[in-house]
Amino acid sequence: MGAERVEGSPGHRADRRIAALAEAQYGVVSRPQLAAAGLDRGAIAHRVKVGRLHRVHRTLLDLSTSVPRRALERAIEEAERLGVFDLKDVDALLVVTSGRAGSAVLAGVLRDHSFGTTITRS
Repeated sequence: MGAERVEGSPGHRADRRIAALAEAQYGVVSRPQLAAAGLDRGAIAHRVKVGRLHRVHRTLLDLSTSVPRRALERAIEEAERLGVFDLKDVDALLVVTSGRAGSAVLAGVLRDHSFGTTITRS
């Protein structure tokens, strides 16, 4: 048996902050956000090992092969809103990666996306 989390402990408070972030971000939290919530590398590794955190793909190309198109559109909109990267640069990069899995899906989403507009949920 693993150690139990004690309500009110620093680890429990961090887990609550992480859960709130994940809920607001389609279940995805970045390493910098985990660190800001109070987790060091060891705490992150422990949560991955026991199944409380799961690694996800690191690129939009990988993401485009594993999520529905609508979820990909939302992820792109959120990335643009947060200024994570310039989506026009990603579009240009697709020329180089045209044979890679997911590139056609991602290219289609970017082609249909209006930069600087909000995609609304229905």
